[in-house]
Amino acid sequence: MIRQATHDDIGMLLGFAEAMHAASPRYRRLKFSPEKMEQTLLVLLDSAAGFLRIAVADDGRCVGVMAGVVAEHWLSTDSVATDLALFVTPDARGAGAADALVQAFKMWASECGAVWPQVGVSAGIADAEAVRLYERNGFKQCGVLLEAT
Repeated sequence: MIRQATHDDIGMLLGFAEAMHAASPRYRRLKFSPEKMEQTLLVLLDSAAGFLRIAVADDGRCVGVMAGVVAEHWLSTDSVATDLALFVTPDARGAGAADALVQAFKMWASECGAVWPQVGVSAGIADAEAVRLYERNGFKQCGVLLEAT
């Protein structure tokens, strides 16, 4: 089941964010700030432009989260929906939570009138599997992300 996150979920979501940060070889380059993360979560929760959904397993455990935003594209008045993060606990991967979160994101993007829903893969946690996840849910590769070394 996918549900909207609430303010009561902030502590759990901070735990997910910290776990994602710790698991990501790329994000670990950045200092994790619980304060900044909490501010981001509050903006997503309190703004109509924010997407913050939680995957709940059959036993009631929260096993995943997806966050995103919708905004006008920088060169257009058309809206673009962009993901910020997708994280599923290691024990729940492969059980459908990620697919359900991605489908909820696509539905939300459509409801918001986004003409270009887009997602990215940059954490370095099973990137190939993440690409396959998005592709089987109707996304196609349309760009490349590069970083300075």
